[in-house]
Amino acid sequence: MKHREDSEQMAIIKWAKWQKYGDGKLSDYLHHSPNGGKRHITTAMRFKAMGTLAGFPDLFLFIPKGGYHGLFVELKVKGGRTNDNQKTMIERLIKQGYMAVVCFGADDAIQAIKNYINLD
Repeated sequence: MKHREDSEQMAIIKWAKWQKYGDGKLSDYLHHSPNGGKRHITTAMRFKAMGTLAGFPDLFLFIPKGGYHGLFVELKVKGGRTNDNQKTMIERLIKQGYMAVVCFGADDAIQAIKNYINLD
C-alpha cells in the first residue's frame, strides 16, 4: 500500500515540475516530509529526537493564499484512511491558519493544489 502512495506522490511532483510559478516551477514551492515508512529502530529514534512529528502531512505547499499560510496535503491511496495522529495534526495545522486536506490519489491532490492557488 505504501508503495502505491509513493507512486501517487511522485506523480504529483512530476506534474508540479511542469507548472510555472513565481520565479520557477510549482515544485520549487512543494516540500515532502519523509515521515512515513518502515525504518530501523535506531533511525526512527534519531528522527524523533530531531523533531519528526507523528501524523505530519506528506506535502507542504509553502505559498500563502486566501488568508492561509500554506497548504498541507495528507495523501492516501483510494480507499485509504487517516489515523488518529494524522487527524490530530491536521486539526492543529488548521487552527494555526493553514489549509490542510486529505486527498485520495494524485488526481485529487493535484486538483486541491490547483484550487488552492487558482491554477487552471
